[in-house]
Amino acid sequence: MNINRNHNILKWFKRLDDWDIPFYLLRPINLKIDEKDVDIIISKPNVKRLADKLNEMSINAKVTTSVAEHSIGIIVDGDLLLDIKTRICFLPCKFYSFKNAPPYTGIKVDENDLVFPDVPDEKLFTFWIMHFFLDKKHPSLSGSYDVFCEKYADNYAEMLSSDFFQKWLQIVFKRKKADAEYIFKLFCKNDFQTTLELTRFTKELILKRNVRTFVTFYLEKVKYAIIRRTKREFYKPITAYNG
Repeated sequence: MNINRNHNILKWFKRLDDWDIPFYLLRPINLKIDEKDVDIIISKPNVKRLADKLNEMSINAKVTTSVAEHSIGIIVDGDLLLDIKTRICFLPCKFYSFKNAPPYTGIKVDENDLVFPDVPDEKLFTFWIMHFFLDKKHPSLSGSYDVFCEKYADNYAEMLSSDFFQKWLQIVFKRKKADAEYIFKLFCKNDFQTTLELTRFTKELILKRNVRTFVTFYLEKVKYAIIRRTKREFYKPITAYNG
């Protein structure tokens, strides 16, 4: 375990609070392992405020705008990546995004040295399970999968029936809400096991909803592949960021 890096992770959350920069931690961080990425949402105007604050305090940092939509990376303390999304967004390339604000909040650290967003369980559950099915080829490929399984083994039914989860099912899947809900229930009831086919089908509930969404997704994938092959992500000094 890199004690210094994990201390720095908590330090950066404190700085965001002290600087009055709202954020939402998307997935838990395990302080017992050597974490290098922090997945958070910070609105675009507040990313600019963060950059200005880093410059004001002469903190050495680097920034890149990712080839993925609504994504900005800021490296601090040499190798700690603040992997920032400026909106709630899903799917490869993060093109499927929403103007609805996330539940901006602080953090809490549990007895197992796991850092969570300080929100009711159903809010964390909602974005976490959607991340498994919409961002990953298979839920078990997520680094936070085991923590999710342990946390929700006994209360997943309450999470699935919560008003917050039901609201976001409608926002994300629209008229395919019932199909998505069935898949998520099946996943939970089956001890958090699923198949590659069902994970792919969950994405298709969105992608095949209309021609525009389907075409946009594949155009973004092609663009993403071309850019990744022809151009490395280039990190610039934070002083160069202009929002």
